[in-house]
Amino acid sequence: MPQNIIGGLTSATGIPSGNTGGRRESDDLGLKKACSDFEAIFIYRMLATMRKTIPEGGGACSAGLSNSPYATLFDQKLAEALAGEKGGIGIARMLYEQLKMPDQ
Repeated sequence: MPQNIIGGLTSATGIPSGNTGGRRESDDLGLKKACSDFEAIFIYRMLATMRKTIPEGGGACSAGLSNSPYATLFDQKLAEALAGEKGGIGIARMLYEQLKMPDQ
């Protein structure tokens, strides 16, 4: 992913609200991108929460990197890679399937 989606959410313009009948292909792509971005943010928050459980000065982060900007950047890039790789962990796909359904 070329841009940092964790630092600033991308605009979701072009995604229709409600049932518009026939969606355009660009709307579908925008919805897929928004769902993928959401999954990356979800994974990032999960990684950040997991990192907080590491005791300071213990384990693999004994150099005190758990609160460093490098650890945050690492978590961001890892989350983007996990979300974009072969369908991610499945959240984006499930969210997309639910949001593309017509309103009932």
